[in-house]
Amino acid sequence: MAEATKTWSFLSDVDGWTGYPAGSATLTWEGSDGSPAAGCLESRILGKNQNPGVMYWEIVDTWEGFFGIASGSAVTQVGTSPLADYNHRCAEYVYGYNGANYLGPFEFFDNVPTLQGAFSAEEVYTGTTSWATKEGAALAVASPLQPSNTTVRFRLSLKLRTGNSDTGAVRIRQDEIKLTITYTPPGAGGDVFFENRHAIEQGMKAATAAGMGGVLIE
Repeated sequence: MAEATKTWSFLSDVDGWTGYPAGSATLTWEGSDGSPAAGCLESRILGKNQNPGVMYWEIVDTWEGFFGIASGSAVTQVGTSPLADYNHRCAEYVYGYNGANYLGPFEFFDNVPTLQGAFSAEEVYTGTTSWATKEGAALAVASPLQPSNTTVRFRLSLKLRTGNSDTGAVRIRQDEIKLTITYTPPGAGGDVFFENRHAIEQGMKAATAAGMGGVLIE
């Protein structure tokens, strides 16, 4: 088994992620803020009684494309190490609708897309916050998705809502998204397989030779 880690730091752009807004919300790259360095993803709504519904950031690629592993590898687990999914903060909260502004869940999909599981649940905001780390958990990868050339998706959902004021605004930012996979490189374990097969074949030859009163020929 081996491990590989991918970190998206958003230093100069969205780093391959695509934002899917709802209603009047905007999902963009922000260069003046971030953690641990400037550059992050930003989601914002502005105005009175804004409630556009669930939106999300998503990225799509193969295991090979995401993690740089060799063709023929098999991915058995995807998750976080050391349990640090991403950094986040609420940068603006003016007449936000309490209990209805959140970031997450952070989820793993196949390319259909069919949900495979969530690394972490929602983070709910009731005011502005400093940067913090959202922790998560690893997920097992189903057998059909284990080949390294399989296309998979990672999605970070969110929902923003303002209250009954023309100056209502909510702005959420996330940075330093990190995932680690556990995988078997191509050929790993193969030598053991062939050694075991050779031992079995030799045992069968020896048994046959003994039964015939002969000798074992290599």
